[in-house]
Amino acid sequence: MTTHTANHKQEDNGKMSKLKLAFLYTLIGGLVASAIVAIASILIGEFTEASQKALGTVFVFVTHSLFILGLIWADTKNHIGRRIVPTTILGVSFANIVTSTLGTWEVIEGETAWRAFLFYTLLIGSAFIISGINRLIIAHRPTRILLQSTAGLIAGWSLALAPWVFDVVERFHPLYFRIISAIVILMTTTFLVAVIMRSIALAKSKSLRIKTDKSDSAPGGLLAYYITIGVIASFVWFVGMFVYIADAVNDTQHYNRYNTSETRD
Repeated sequence: MTTHTANHKQEDNGKMSKLKLAFLYTLIGGLVASAIVAIASILIGEFTEASQKALGTVFVFVTHSLFILGLIWADTKNHIGRRIVPTTILGVSFANIVTSTLGTWEVIEGETAWRAFLFYTLLIGSAFIISGINRLIIAHRPTRILLQSTAGLIAGWSLALAPWVFDVVERFHPLYFRIISAIVILMTTTFLVAVIMRSIALAKSKSLRIKTDKSDSAPGGLLAYYITIGVIASFVWFVGMFVYIADAVNDTQHYNRYNTSETRD
């Protein structure tokens, strides 16, 4: 049994190493391509707006590449691809390269690129929460179902916030904010009920207690990434909460005033 588990871990580590290698090759290709574009734009003529954009592209690739390389090197236990937090961080880092580059070349508006970054921060924060919820799962079916439902609701809530983050319309219908609020209430309720049922189940049966595998804990370098990114994400979430509440109040008041004026007419 032990040999089978060890072999399975070796296979997983081998797959993760290949995945990391693929990411590194992608970074190399992106860096080379951006460097060629930058060099060509500089050699062809004067230091024009295109040259500035090309250098901006190189800057985006270099900074993101250093960040991603540090993340991959810090992941000495191959958590990327197996754990939601590092995998999400890596995924949004690549996505931010694309949106930042498109914003630099004005394929998309700079504001859209900035809002994409805010959405990536939302996804990272949700990944931290879902990861914490998954750690609470025990061998108790009702608790497991409730916790998994909570994680699913958080994922759905994050996607439902995408239209607001990207500001797809000037003003949202009050129904949109009601749906978002309903999802928050539902996932909070399922989580609290799951925690209570989990406590009852653990009190009845000590065999349900989770045995932590310290050998598979996050390496120190990866923890440094978690803390730094977690603090940034928390700040963005805190500010975003107040902005969301303000938008919900303003849009609802505008909708009510509009309907009232139409009724009088």
